This record gives sequence, C-alpha cells and structure tokens, in this order.
Amino acid sequence: MNKIEELVRQNRGRREIDKYIDQLKEIFGLKFSYSDFSTLNRTDQVTEEFYKKFKSNIQSGKKYKKASFVDFEIDVKKLTDRVKDEKGYLLTKNAEWFGAPMVPISIALSQCTKILELDGDSLNIISTDLEKGILLDYFEEFGEWYYELTAWGW
Repeated sequence: MNKIEELVRQNRGRREIDKYIDQLKEIFGLKFSYSDFSTLNRTDQVTEEFYKKFKSNIQSGKKYKKASFVDFEIDVKKLTDRVKDEKGYLLTKNAEWFGAPMVPISIALSQCTKILELDGDSLNIISTDLEKGILLDYFEEFGEWYYELTAWGW
C-alpha cells in the first residue's frame, strides 16, 4: 500500500469508526475501543494470510441452500462449541478502513447472521496465531441463495 492509499484509508476510518464500534457493541454485547483494532498494515497482512489458508482449505467447505438454514445453524453451533474462548481477527469489509477488531470467536459465530447483515455477505475470522480460520459466506448462484461454511484448524 502506498502512502496516499494509506492516508485515504486512515482518514475514512477516522470519520466512520465510531459508528462501526457502536454496531459491534450491539452485535457482541461488549465494549470496543480503538485499541481493539489492528493497524491497517497488520490487517492487510492478516487478510492476506487468511485467504492463503482459505485457498488451501477450500475443499473442506460446505454449501447449504437457504431453505436448509437449520442444517447450517447446527454446523455453526458445533463449530462454536469447538472454538470455546478463543479470540480472533474479524475480517469484514470494514476492516479495510478501520483495521480488524479482535473478537471472541464463539460470540461472532453465535451472532453470524447479524455480522453477515453488517458486512453484506461474509464473515471471516482468523485466530490470533493465524493458523485457524472460518469463512461464512452468503451468496446467490443461479437464482438460488446459499450459505457456505469453511473452517480449518479447529
């Protein structure tokens, strides 16, 4: 990222971060402060590592038709039970402007539909050691809506 891009991202982030913090507080039921967010450079590194690991684990993903939301919920609950009290970087579209907040992964999973609404279509989380990750996606394919769940390292 060049210096101008970095400044543009920082300025937009400064203007809008308070609204995002309020949205996270409502979803997670926790207080967030600026110190809960990684720097933009760190967020870029974490995001790059997330997608590298995702690409090598993509075959482990599972798609669910929107009509099968109950099956999706069951699998998300099983995953929630496995992550226990771990924290991770929440990589939403907003991370580009604010940095990635550190969040309790189990709460993020239990509130996944709200985070999907906030982001627009995906919820990506990577553990603090960058070895474990989760991608939840909501998308349309050939006129039908799907949820996708891909997890690795858990």
